Amino acid sequence: MSSSPAPSYRAYFVGTDGHMIGREDMICASDAEAIALATKFTDKHAVEVWDGDRLVTKLARQKPSE
Repeated sequence: MSSSPAPSYRAYFVGTDGHMIGREDMICASDAEAIALATKFTDKHAVEVWDGDRLVTKLARQKPSE
């Protein structure tokens, strides 16, 4: 018996000029899980979360707390 593979998500890092500067591949069971994982990257970059060709969300860069 085979189970369906978990959806493959990508977190794209967006530079200050609006261009993609990198990405992180993620295996997550849901959009919510992918968003939670991608949030950890927002300390350095704005992030777009994609599921294939579907944009899940855009996350703004978070300013470090002082």
